[in-house]
Amino acid sequence: MDIDEQLRTEGPVTNTVADLIGILSEKIDGVARYGIYADDARQEGCQGCVDLFQRLDQQDRQLVGELIGHLQQHLQQGNVLRERRAA
Repeated sequence: MDIDEQLRTEGPVTNTVADLIGILSEKIDGVARYGIYADDARQEGCQGCVDLFQRLDQQDRQLVGELIGHLQQHLQQGNVLRERRAA
């Protein structure tokens, strides 16, 4: 059994919550890097790429907010933890 399959079947949180957290982590990482990417493109004279990285930054910031909202809903509804199986 690979790690992804093990996490899906044995992880402490529901699959949906784990998926939301995973995507949130990726988006936060992207947002942290887009400024660097835009600076690189600016230094190399590619305004089109600067604009692209800035749009990606804006889109991912919006998605981060949406992901956090969905996680908050799960927390408020108590739909976070996977039910423990008997050993």
